[in-house]
Parts: sequence; C-alpha cells; structure tokens
Amino acid sequence: MPPHESVTPTVHLVGLPAPDPGDDALRNRIHALLCPEEQARLATFRSPAAAWEYGCSHAALRVVLSRHLGIAPTAIAFDEPGTPFVPLRLRGPRSQGWQVNLSHSTPFAAIAVTRQGRIGIDIEALAHAPVALEGHRLYMSEAEVRQLASVPDAERAAAALRTWCLKEAVLKATGQGLALDARDLSLDRPTPGGPAIARINGDDTVFDVRLLQAGVDAMAVLALAQEIPAIAPRIEPHRLQALLA
Repeated sequence: MPPHESVTPTVHLVGLPAPDPGDDALRNRIHALLCPEEQARLATFRSPAAAWEYGCSHAALRVVLSRHLGIAPTAIAFDEPGTPFVPLRLRGPRSQGWQVNLSHSTPFAAIAVTRQGRIGIDIEALAHAPVALEGHRLYMSEAEVRQLASVPDAERAAAALRTWCLKEAVLKATGQGLALDARDLSLDRPTPGGPAIARINGDDTVFDVRLLQAGVDAMAVLALAQEIPAIAPRIEPHRLQALLA
C-alpha cells in the first residue's frame, strides 16, 4: 500500500480481540511483528490480559505505520523500543518528519500519526472512571477540583475521567509524560463543547486538545492533543484481525 501523503493527522482506532488461548495463529502473527525488545517487554507482564493488550496494540502500531511510511511492519524502528514510559520516537530515513503516539485500553488501541507538529493520544475505558475520580487531586488544579465538586454525583466520575484523558494526551504530546505535573496544565475552552486550549506553567507551547467522537462513547473516552496550529483529524476505524490479514 502506498504511504499516506496528506498532512492531515490520522487517528487509527483499532478494536482488539479478546484473548483466545486456542488461536495460536493470531498469537504467532502478533509475536512475529514485534522487535526483540518488544518481545522481551511482552515476557515481563505478569498479567496475561495486560500482555495480550500490549502485544496486540504494538502489532497494530507497526501495521498502521507501515501504511504511512510505505515499508514493512518489521522494518519500522524506534528509539528504545519496549522501554516503559519512553515516548515513541521513530528512526530511519523513511520516518523523517513523522510523529506517532499510541494509547491502549481494552478493548481498543488508539494510534495518532501526523507530519504536522507534536501529537498525543489517550484512550481510557469508562470502567476506569471510579479510579480517575478517587485520584483526581493528583492531576487537577484547585480550580478544577472546585469545578468537579459542582458536577452532579452521577456524572462526576465520568467528568473526572474526561479531564484526565485530555490532560494525559497533552502530557504525551510534550514528550515528557508524567515527568510533568498534570496540575500545572490548564485547560481553557473558548467555545463550550469545543476544543480546549492547553497550557503548561512555565512553557510557551500551546496545544489544541479535544475529545473525539469515534463510536466508543459508551465504552471509552478518546482525546487528541496537537501542537497549535492544529488540523482536524481523520479517524479510521479498524479491527486487529483485518489489519493483520
């Protein structure tokens, strides 16, 4: 397939299959796509479900990037592949100018690809909402904490999850992730319901961050952050099995 030439950011939303211990063909196909460092990382997971999610999402990442770069999935190279909490950085002559970000939360993986500035993506299953609410003071400013307290009880956990999802997308776009304090990140919405403008204390960089309606609203929250000026993204849905066919 020829590489994508458009500068429009693309968000690939990949449905991940449930683990099937009897499907050795799919498991072997996923394993064969991963580089040795990713395979080593896969072997460190104690949870079979977490290992499956990691393997599926990274296999999807390689297939998606192969379509953008026009090279084989196994030829794609990253700096420090398989290292936890290290931002994905492509290397190699075909990857110049490309930015990529990956997030996964069963049953989805989200992959953001662009040639237009820095980008970050986060997807969070709605099942994580109670955890986001319990720990909200770890990532919300005092003003955001007061605002959350005004939200009706039945909606408060989902509101907390949306805020965390938006902020994590921005933190990932910076390339520093959790090394930054999310409480220092402000979200301003010039238009109600529209994209937010994200600023980090002491940093002049401004990000456009938005919740994406990608057909996952009943199951997950999806957020995209782009360095301004931002371009509305194209969303491409996939199923992993079809990507690997």
